Amino acid sequence: MIPRFSLSAFAAIAALGLTAGGFPVSPFPTGSQIFTVTAYCPCPRCCGKWSGGPTASGAMPRQGVTCAAPRRIPFGARLWIEGVGWRTVQDRLAPRYDNRVDVYFASHAEALKFGKRTLKVMIWK
Repeated sequence: MIPRFSLSAFAAIAALGLTAGGFPVSPFPTGSQIFTVTAYCPCPRCCGKWSGGPTASGAMPRQGVTCAAPRRIPFGARLWIEGVGWRTVQDRLAPRYDNRVDVYFASHAEALKFGKRTLKVMIWK
């Protein structure tokens, strides 16, 4: 379920300097969209020759933090993914996956368990 906040709630969050997962929350999302949400891990099957290395932004991926998103969403943008929670865009997807978000998991078994879902994603840039 997506959190529903009134404009005054967003203003209060901004005024108080509240955070989500340690990151500042912008008072206004820049949009929401339905995405195909998949999962990946650091193994060679998921990442090929880049397995075990840093993300496209240069950060090492972390479960519960990292996600990959289309190029139109900048690095550092915060995403609220329905049923998943907050993630930070630290990685990129191939252009052919322009309507997809990929959530990072530490193990291949967890990534397979997550599978492929169609979910609403709110974007804070």
